[in-house]
Amino acid sequence: MKTKLWTVLFGLGLMMTGGHAMAAEREVILAGGCFWCLEHDMQKIEGVFRAESGYAGGTAPDMTYEKSHDFEASGGHVEAVKVVFDEDKISFKKILQAFMGLHDYTDVDGQFCDRGKQYAPVIFVKNAEERAVAEAVVASVKGAKTPVVDYDPPLADDEDGIGNRQFWTAEEYHQDYAEKNPTRYTYYRWSCGRDKRLQTLKPAL
Repeated sequence: MKTKLWTVLFGLGLMMTGGHAMAAEREVILAGGCFWCLEHDMQKIEGVFRAESGYAGGTAPDMTYEKSHDFEASGGHVEAVKVVFDEDKISFKKILQAFMGLHDYTDVDGQFCDRGKQYAPVIFVKNAEERAVAEAVVASVKGAKTPVVDYDPPLADDEDGIGNRQFWTAEEYHQDYAEKNPTRYTYYRWSCGRDKRLQTLKPAL
């Protein structure tokens, strides 16, 4: 009887939380050029719940797409993607290994046809353990230059966010851009030479 009751309660818990009741949810912020592309690619990975386009690494508050075009004025923000994944299905290390195959790890001055520091690749880490894993993954790829940068979320009592590194969610029209604008996205990706370049890199991990 107790077993049946537990089964029912567990099933109800799963329904109430969309099936993620026992999921070990974790997130990482990655930059790899155009966030449309990285968001789209990361969402395809098994174990990833969602990916969200935004801006990270800089000090300017209330980031917008227009502000991101001026790297210096934004205080160093890059186009980035927040990846939320199930750690029971895919590890932090595996997420980073997948990321290494989704950007040009040899180019720190931009990515593909998008030039400028605002498109530079970055792995943002929150502690020493994440840094050790990230640096090991980058070091395992020949010729990789992708920097590993400490990510400092804003203090709770810092009302304006100035002086803190924070992930700013991009405008709604940037979210799921590939699904909303398939023709434009496909043409952009092709004309930028992203996949052609990635085919030549193919890191052995």
